[in-house]
Amino acid sequence: MSTMNLFGNLLAQNLENHHDIPLLTLRKKEFEESVLCEIFSNKHGIDFITITYGEFFRAAEFISGFLPQEDNFVNISLKNRADFFIFASALIVSGKTAVLIPPDATDLNAYRISGAEKTIDRAGINSFMSSVRASGKILRNDDDIAPLKNRLLKLDDSAGIAVIFTSGSTSGPKAVPLSGFNFYSSFINTRNLFPYVAGEKWYLSLPPYHVGGFSVFMRALLSGMEVVAGETNPEKEDFYKELEITGSNYVSLVPTQIQRICRNKIKAPSSMKYVLTGGAPAGKDLIAKSLELGWPLYIVYGMTETAAFFAGGKVTGEEDPGFAGRPLGACTVTFTDEQAAASDRGIITVKTGAVTRGYINGEDAFNSRFSDGSFVTSDTGYSDREGNLFISGRTDNIIITGGKKVNPAEVEEALKRLLPGVQAAVIGIKDEEWGERVTAFIESDLADPTDLFLRLKNLLEGYKIPREIVYLEEFPLTGPGKIDRQTLRKNYQNLKRSV
Repeated sequence: MSTMNLFGNLLAQNLENHHDIPLLTLRKKEFEESVLCEIFSNKHGIDFITITYGEFFRAAEFISGFLPQEDNFVNISLKNRADFFIFASALIVSGKTAVLIPPDATDLNAYRISGAEKTIDRAGINSFMSSVRASGKILRNDDDIAPLKNRLLKLDDSAGIAVIFTSGSTSGPKAVPLSGFNFYSSFINTRNLFPYVAGEKWYLSLPPYHVGGFSVFMRALLSGMEVVAGETNPEKEDFYKELEITGSNYVSLVPTQIQRICRNKIKAPSSMKYVLTGGAPAGKDLIAKSLELGWPLYIVYGMTETAAFFAGGKVTGEEDPGFAGRPLGACTVTFTDEQAAASDRGIITVKTGAVTRGYINGEDAFNSRFSDGSFVTSDTGYSDREGNLFISGRTDNIIITGGKKVNPAEVEEALKRLLPGVQAAVIGIKDEEWGERVTAFIESDLADPTDLFLRLKNLLEGYKIPREIVYLEEFPLTGPGKIDRQTLRKNYQNLKRSV
């Protein structure tokens, strides 16, 4: 087992160097509904409450003394982000692994792993605080941080920090264990594109229990940046007001959020430097509109299995479809042709220190995709002469219709060209005659289907043209903002159809 502690050393260094600068800024209401409000009863503010690095880590250490000592894995299922981050950090300080369960999960069996018996949820917090009050112990502002630094310095890089579940947009969620070394490697590699300057602010717009949101917090812990936990819904005016008021410099947005920004013609705040987008492909028209509004877009590409993104690049609007930037830092990408669709260059394999060791309780067929720090993804793509990576589709999305393979990404790109600014998804629906029927879902009811079918003939071969178009008011999404293809397929019969 590794005895390195690059992750813990950097945490301890940031605790010492950034002790008095903000780590977490919370909306006042969210703070008041969290355990931090009782721990820091002297904290006051009008709209936001700020917690410094020193305050936060001391609170995490204090809370760790009341956590179950016998369990190595502890479930966390909390909607309140202050509670979520402080308990996740308390587990890190204790050398335990947080199992991150979406608080709105309906099928909890899908999120169970062996060894994780205790759950910190809303009821668990109430019980926890009763124990704290009964103990008579309080957090003192003058507590010496030396013992905490020593605990951080003893963390093992190979030890688990979190188990994060994949979003399950095409299959059920899989449990991904991520270690300190995984997060450290991701941080070091991606710093080749983003500077992560101490004191700069990252506006948290993604759920913290998915890798996109959790990795924002990890980057802050390792860099001295500040996380601003504000409004997450771009449909609400507060989202843009808080970006401006807080002077946020970074934000991560999925294409559906960018679409709403463009629809409402919202200009980027002057403080904004980096807008990271990933999770689903954004069309050229959407990119052009957002750039016109001043949003500095950077495409990023990665997944839960790689502790968030491992490739990325600045977007100008001139990139070819599927542009995903370049592999960052000590990361290599290769391609395998054996199982790829005819129109693709190869299945993408990534090798980096950020790759997980494999799924927990995973089937052999899934875990065989991991080997010596490399991961065979479900994505297909290619690279150009400049080393840019392009994503062309997914092996698990390929539609077989009449014995021919159809890449949904190619059909979706054609639809987006004909319907600028409109979200589209293409899946295969079981069909007795064709095996699967190419079916398009469009987040609009403005397109004339007859005209659309005719125009698609100029862009696609006949067998690739959707045989059916389904109009939706809004796409079902997974937590990270990806279109939920499982739900589309499951609810297909109940949706309004236009043929």
